[in-house]
Amino acid sequence: MPENIYEQLRQFLDRFPLGMPKTESGLEIRILGHLFTEDEAEAAMLLTPFAEEASQTASRMNLDAEALENRLEALADKGLIFRIRRGDKTLFNAVPFMIGLYEYSVQQMDAGLAELYRDYYEQAYQAEMAFSD
Repeated sequence: MPENIYEQLRQFLDRFPLGMPKTESGLEIRILGHLFTEDEAEAAMLLTPFAEEASQTASRMNLDAEALENRLEALADKGLIFRIRRGDKTLFNAVPFMIGLYEYSVQQMDAGLAELYRDYYEQAYQAEMAFSD
């Protein structure tokens, strides 16, 4: 397993149908570093693409449910994971890079992140979406 938490997160995100391909320049790592702290990256990788309560995730990962729920709420507030509230239940799930992190990161968008996204699209994502020549 790679030592860099952001490379681990990239590999995690790359398993989604529209993944997060690696670039020679490491742009994807810079994007993830811009969006996530190391602790946030670690917490996001605890989730699955399927919505579940924090207590379910905590049980599966042998973690404290209340502490995990607080971490997940903070991630959802930043748009780094998806949260669904249904009645008295709150469900969380991981989101892919595209149709997920990219769209939800509008809250954190600045000129630097916009430039990283543009460059990443040109270097890697066009091919991922099969729009390259």
